[in-house]
Amino acid sequence: MNRTDSAVQLRYPLDKVPLDIRERIRGNLSSDGILLVDAQMHRSQLQNKEAAYSRLAEILRQASHKPKTRRPTKPTKASRLKRLQNKRLHSEKKKLRRLACE
Repeated sequence: MNRTDSAVQLRYPLDKVPLDIRERIRGNLSSDGILLVDAQMHRSQLQNKEAAYSRLAEILRQASHKPKTRRPTKPTKASRLKRLQNKRLHSEKKKLRRLACE
């Protein structure tokens, strides 16, 4: 029978975490602004504590990384010309089909 005696629940208040990082945190957030991290992978409670702390550190590390903003780019001249050339070829192909049916 599996037991949960060694399970660990880490509660970390996000009061002192900067607001921009707090907004990027995904996970179990309570209404009080407390981050909940559960760990019950190992049979030892000490190992579960270490796993919970490392998972908390990873969550905070990922949230502290600011995502790059996307700058819109324009298509190159060559890609525009290639698109128009393909449109012309497709149009010609359809015209030839139409003439063959008549």
